[in-house]
Amino acid sequence: MGRLISILSIATVVFNASCYKAPVEKLKLVKSFEVSFEDTSVFKGYFEVDRKNLTNHVTKITSSAPFGGGIFFDLPDSLLNKNLRFIIKAKTRSDGWNTFGHSFVINMNDHGNLVNWYELNIDNFFNKRDEWNNFEDSIHVSRDRNHGSQIKIFGYDRSKKDFMEYDDLRVEIKVFE
Repeated sequence: MGRLISILSIATVVFNASCYKAPVEKLKLVKSFEVSFEDTSVFKGYFEVDRKNLTNHVTKITSSAPFGGGIFFDLPDSLLNKNLRFIIKAKTRSDGWNTFGHSFVINMNDHGNLVNWYELNIDNFFNKRDEWNNFEDSIHVSRDRNHGSQIKIFGYDRSKKDFMEYDDLRVEIKVFE
């Protein structure tokens, strides 16, 4: 009898666990920004002509220039102290297999003072050497960490050893409903 109760208890736990559904994130797109680095008047010093497509401009990170061009904007007051998801998309390229330390940074400032610094690692998205790879990742910024009204999103090489190029940078900001 004890064995039957144990089997029924285990079956009940397994059944209940299999019926559990994780809550679905309900997100609403509130802002999006995109930059292709073609406007050379805006991105002085941050871009180069693509060495494989001379009509295209890209931003390049090297050992002597570890920061790349990006998107800078003020977060609307209506989004301060809200739970947000930042989704970053871009085309990335590197010619080395030993790349490490590359990331996209989400830098939150308040009146010139750094409030938060988030990094999304790019290295795992280099699938093809010296070819364009698609990058997409996101980060949740909880309302208790969302105090910076000036946002800067840009590429960064922590190692300062390799080179990386990126283009068609897109940022989507979604709010949790």
